Amino acid sequence: MTEGAVGFIGLGLMGQGFTRRLAEKGYRVVGFDIDQGRTRAASDWGVNPANSAAEVARTCDVILVSVINTAAVEDVALGPTGIVAAGRGEDKILVDHSTTELEATQRIAAALAERCGMMFVDAPVSGGPGAAKAGELAIMAGGVEAAIARIPR
Repeated sequence: MTEGAVGFIGLGLMGQGFTRRLAEKGYRVVGFDIDQGRTRAASDWGVNPANSAAEVARTCDVILVSVINTAAVEDVALGPTGIVAAGRGEDKILVDHSTTELEATQRIAAALAERCGMMFVDAPVSGGPGAAKAGELAIMAGGVEAAIARIPR
């Protein structure tokens, strides 16, 4: 495991803002995007590239996700190269910053808990990429208080 590293899946505009901010604050970031060009580009600002969501989950205890839609979150979490493919991770936390459907969010959280012991925090954001980079997003987090307390700020 990469000690103290934060995982980030989804390196589009929001992911770029998040990961730049995390790197600037001194966090080691391991990142993945299905677009390999985005993953390579993120290495320019200090993101350590991963080849899959499962690789991010194997190397980090806190994994942030910001992807395009509910189907993408399901694939990241439960797909064949998704987080569940990394195996058990009782001390791990998935933080979903994506905009998703409530029923799917509940289903994904339950599946992660059952299949790999991972905690889930639903944390949609208000603000854009600039606010993400500046650390000025409004984030509404829902989940177990102990998990929320461990999320990097």
